[in-house]
Amino acid sequence: MHHIPFVVASLAARSLYKHMRDQNRRKQETPARPEWAGEIRVPRPVAEVRREMDAHLRRRGFTLHTKSRGSSLYGRGDRGITRVPCARDLRWNELPIHLVVVYQVYAGVTHVGFCVLGNPDTRFSSSVHGYFDEHAELELDAAIDHLNGGSSNQRSESKPPPKPSDNPAERDLELLGLSRGFSWEQLQAAYRAACRKYHPDRLVGVEPDVVKLAQEHFVRVKSAYERLRQRTPQPQAC
Repeated sequence: MHHIPFVVASLAARSLYKHMRDQNRRKQETPARPEWAGEIRVPRPVAEVRREMDAHLRRRGFTLHTKSRGSSLYGRGDRGITRVPCARDLRWNELPIHLVVVYQVYAGVTHVGFCVLGNPDTRFSSSVHGYFDEHAELELDAAIDHLNGGSSNQRSESKPPPKPSDNPAERDLELLGLSRGFSWEQLQAAYRAACRKYHPDRLVGVEPDVVKLAQEHFVRVKSAYERLRQRTPQPQAC
C-alpha cells in the first residue's frame, strides 16, 4: 500500500512528460510566422515623414489599427484566410499581413523601422517565406521611392520599358542587363534590380498603359531569369 502514491506520481509525471513532448513536437511542426524587417533613414522632421508614410500606406491598401507616440500598426489583406497556400491563387495585397512602423530620431535624422508580419491567425507554410520576404522588401522599396519623391517623378517621367533584342542568343542577357561570363551573384542582383523597377506592385500612381507595358516586360524578365538560373552553376557551400 505504501507504494501506491509513488506509482500514481510516476504515472502523472509520465503523462505530463508526454503532454509536454507532444506540445513541443507540434510547435516544431508548425511553420514560424513569416517576418521581414528593414529600415529607412530620412533627413527630414519625423512628423513630416510620418504623415507622408501614413498617406502612402493608405494608398497601398493598408488600414491603421493602432497608433502610439512612436509607432503605428497597420493591417492589410483578407483576414478570413486561415492557411497559405490556400485553395486559390493569392495576390500579394490579399495576403493577410500586419505592418509595424516605428519612428525614432537620431542626430536630426528620422529612422523608420519597417516590420512586415504574417497575420497571427493564419497558418503560413514554410514554402511561402521566400515569396513573403521578396514582396515585403518590395513594399519597403515602394515606401523609399515615395519618400524620395519617386511616385511623383514616375507620373511625369515614366517611359515604357525597353523592348528586348530580336536576337534569341542575347535576349535573356539583355533583359537582365548582363554580359557573357556573369556570375550567380550577378544574376541574382540583376533579377532583384529588375523586380524593383518593373514589378507591378511597385507601380503606384503610374499611367495604366505604362503599367501594362511594365507587367508584360516583367513577365519576359522573369522567364529570362528562370532560363539563365537553370544554366548557371550555383556557388558551392563551404
